[in-house]
Amino acid sequence: MKVLELSPLEDKTLRVIMVEKEYSEPFWVTEPLYERPKNSIPSIFKPSLAFCAFLEKLIDEVKPDFATEELGNRSLKEFREENVLAQLFKSKETPFFAVEIDEYAKESLASLVDEKKRLRDDIIKALEEFSNKKEKERSIEEEYLTAYLQCLQQEIEEAEYEIKFSVRERWIAMGIIENARKIEKREVTCIHISSPEHANGVKKILESVNVEVETIKPVKKLVFKEKTYSGELKD
Repeated sequence: MKVLELSPLEDKTLRVIMVEKEYSEPFWVTEPLYERPKNSIPSIFKPSLAFCAFLEKLIDEVKPDFATEELGNRSLKEFREENVLAQLFKSKETPFFAVEIDEYAKESLASLVDEKKRLRDDIIKALEEFSNKKEKERSIEEEYLTAYLQCLQQEIEEAEYEIKFSVRERWIAMGIIENARKIEKREVTCIHISSPEHANGVKKILESVNVEVETIKPVKKLVFKEKTYSGELKD
């Protein structure tokens, strides 16, 4: 398992141009029990033609040494072969890497959350048994279990949030820096494609280790053109 360790680059500077994409890349700490079929709404998690056109112009202008994007729930095969951004960077001969929390670290943290979820589910079953008894007054035990369930649910939500944001964003930042270390140049430029919800967090972490970060947030505008009709209506 990799060790999460962030340290400044030595003898080189790193400039990261962080481009917010139009959606947040799907990521979960533990896989949901009831998940929508993976490809039921594929167009939601896909860069638009306008975004790709903007990114292509940016690549031509900046000429980055490499680029990165969150892996999310995708496999590396999907990231490389079914990702239009990977195809774009390949056409520009720009190395493109997935950056993500280490899989073993994620599994270790997820196991702690799963343990709490199993306990939560046991408490829910116990409370359902109380409900089936149809007693008019709630017992002290039922009150205790309800309070415990509320606390446990809050702990689960806080733990998942911590992993998804604070922990994961540090891994993403480390992935960017580690790829920069491999570039044999004193001044390195990277384009990082970021989910909107992680842009600010990753930016702060990178800046804490002396990385220059510039954030770009493309604005999408929908323009509807009204059709005009000529001629007269006849009865």
